[in-house]
Amino acid sequence: MSLARTCLLLSVWVAVVQARAGDAVAFDYATGLGGIYYSSSREGGTDYRDAVDARAPALAMARKQGAKSPYVIHQSDVTGYFCLAVGFNEAGKYVACVGRGESAVNAKADAFAGLKAYGAISKPDVIHEYFSYGTGSSLSKISK
Repeated sequence: MSLARTCLLLSVWVAVVQARAGDAVAFDYATGLGGIYYSSSREGGTDYRDAVDARAPALAMARKQGAKSPYVIHQSDVTGYFCLAVGFNEAGKYVACVGRGESAVNAKADAFAGLKAYGAISKPDVIHEYFSYGTGSSLSKISK
């Protein structure tokens, strides 16, 4: 394998490793209640978890909020801004979507686009916005 190819593969691997973060969102479509867990500190911090480990606290938070049958609608190993938004479809049922972006504004726009794509036609609203750190991340919150 050439040195250039080795360097390329190594840089791709480093980029993938640095893009890991831990967050999960649980939602109960019957009650409209949910829970979120996200890593607000970098890897090694007191609350850092990967996406798989973030599922249980998100579900527990949803149940604590009163959700009867929550399930995980989103989990991610990506560093960045996220936004949970909900709306209602024609039948009056909840539609929920988690958007992601390089800024809070982009994450919100992505969430609203997702709501529209999933059939939400009324009362779109942001439930929660957050930033989740990734493994080895040197990124910090730049804008909100």
